[in-house]
Amino acid sequence: MPFKIGSIEFKLMSPELIKSNARVRIVNSELYDPDGYPVEGGVIDPRLGVIDPGLYCRTCKGSIGECLGHFGYLELAKPVINVLYVKIIYEILKATCAKCSRIMVEGDVAEGLPPTPSKCPYCKAEQKKIKFVKPYTFYEDNEELDPLVIRERFEKIPDEDLKKIQFNGGRPEWLILTLFPIPPVTMRPSITLETGERSEDDLTHKLVDIVRINQSLKENIDIGAPEFIIRDLWELLQYHISTYFDNELTGAPLARHRSGRPLKGIVQRLKAKEGRLRGNLLGKRVNFSARTVIVPDPRISINEVGVPEKIAKELTIPVNVTPLNIKDVKNLIKEDKVNYVTRPDGRKIKITPENKNDILKNITDGWVIERQVEDGDISLFNRQPSLHRISIMAHKVKVMSGQAFRLNPSVCFPYNADFDGDEMNLHILQNEEARTEARMLMSVENNIVSPKFGGPVIGLELDQVSGVYMLTEKNVLMTKEEVSQLFASAGIDIELPDKETFTGKEVFSLLLPDNLNIEFENNEAKNLDSLEEKKKIDGIVVIENGVLKEGRIDKVAVGPEKGKIINKLLKILDKEKVKEFIDNCGRLGIAYLMKRGYSIGLSDFDLPKSVQKEIKEKLEESQKEANKLIEKYREGEIRILPGMTPEESLET
Repeated sequence: MPFKIGSIEFKLMSPELIKSNARVRIVNSELYDPDGYPVEGGVIDPRLGVIDPGLYCRTCKGSIGECLGHFGYLELAKPVINVLYVKIIYEILKATCAKCSRIMVEGDVAEGLPPTPSKCPYCKAEQKKIKFVKPYTFYEDNEELDPLVIRERFEKIPDEDLKKIQFNGGRPEWLILTLFPIPPVTMRPSITLETGERSEDDLTHKLVDIVRINQSLKENIDIGAPEFIIRDLWELLQYHISTYFDNELTGAPLARHRSGRPLKGIVQRLKAKEGRLRGNLLGKRVNFSARTVIVPDPRISINEVGVPEKIAKELTIPVNVTPLNIKDVKNLIKEDKVNYVTRPDGRKIKITPENKNDILKNITDGWVIERQVEDGDISLFNRQPSLHRISIMAHKVKVMSGQAFRLNPSVCFPYNADFDGDEMNLHILQNEEARTEARMLMSVENNIVSPKFGGPVIGLELDQVSGVYMLTEKNVLMTKEEVSQLFASAGIDIELPDKETFTGKEVFSLLLPDNLNIEFENNEAKNLDSLEEKKKIDGIVVIENGVLKEGRIDKVAVGPEKGKIINKLLKILDKEKVKEFIDNCGRLGIAYLMKRGYSIGLSDFDLPKSVQKEIKEKLEESQKEANKLIEKYREGEIRILPGMTPEESLET
């Protein structure tokens, strides 16, 4: 019967829970005996779990991969503050009466404790000032409070008082450790170096220090050593346990390895970019992937990605050898397009010039080859940060020269990419199901419509728009030969009407379907009021039966987001035809721009006299304001801003 989780609670671990969860009591600071076996009662006791192949756990009898590990515990000779909760300890300590241990709060507190009263409302005892010094020291009127005293105070706090201040999930004395949990060896495995020596995990190094100092403290207490020796060892135990939790504490020196490298505490394992969450769970390194810089290539299709030959030779796709494809497989091996083969017994062999002929003789049904990627293979292309689903889409591989991935500029918008050094990731899918899923759900042509606003998220950009904008000017006239050359240089195979001259609008119309009818204003027309002015500058785009009658094509017509023509085509054509239109339109714009040219001179950067005059006036105005402030400062009339001197106020 299925159950629904109602809620999850996070609570402090009580000493009883730590002890009941543990399987081993840790008493020894040694790791290995003279024969190289783990010492019983040490921090890598065989009952804490198994990390070596072929061995079985002494607790659950599981092998490596089956046994998740088991906790141990260490009885501390003296209580120690849990450094992760010092702020909470400080708040409770301030609110607790030193004499009767009641929480000095009347009524329930919804959020945050009120200021500490000078007298306890219950026993009327005068309260001393509590001071906290980082990382883990507390003072009461300049007298240090040791963890034992703090724990005794917390033990006496009634449960009703804890409910008043919303202290849920345990007792405050559990924030002062008396039993220390020893984690399983499976979360701190040791590695064997090439020399045969074992190298231990940072946490194991810290645990050895904790157990050693704890033993030393216990022995000194038992023999009645002087108070200052016990105090020093207690302080050292507190330091080692604190740096085990967090080795970047303010006010505490870094715990270091013998080599001088700072050790990683539990907090360091989890936090930041290389931590367990961001580094290993939310993002991780994967096989069959490549990463390099992207460059624009308007001649490839929007659903293609140009992959450098060097990368294509490294990335592979598994292919099962069958009677139907064995001839093709052998040809691929002969052409050096297969990197590895896997025999039916699971043995993987790298193909080299020496063993190539043997493999060609022996390969048969049931073998698997890993062939290099080739044109038409499906891949996933991704740019980080992946903020929405269209940050990763499926593209067809097109193996090309160079060192960078090539991307059609029309696809920049969904990826939020530009070509100023951006890098992107390519992933090669390893089974047919994944490839089919990617082709059907993630291909670029299936994601032209934005999931956010329902309009086109892919359209012409920059030079592509400039090209079609110039092509659709009123005075553009071309001969049939020029139009033919234009389409040839754009790589578009199209049949031209039988006429001698073409206008730019007619050339663009050759890309439009016959059933397209639309009328809208372009970017220029939006700034004008009268219809006459809009028509004068060719600002109203009119397309009838697939023929551009009036207007110039700009970003409003074919760009991403706005793209009115693309939006209309999505409703009357299938996605493959829309993709073809975007491809052809972009290529035509670039081809025309290359033919027409676009030059700019230094005089084009000169500012008009009216703008220069305005700048001069603004500068003079600012200078006058600055002079007024300086005068006020000299006369002592300047308004002084909170927390600043008159000089700082003047500068601000």
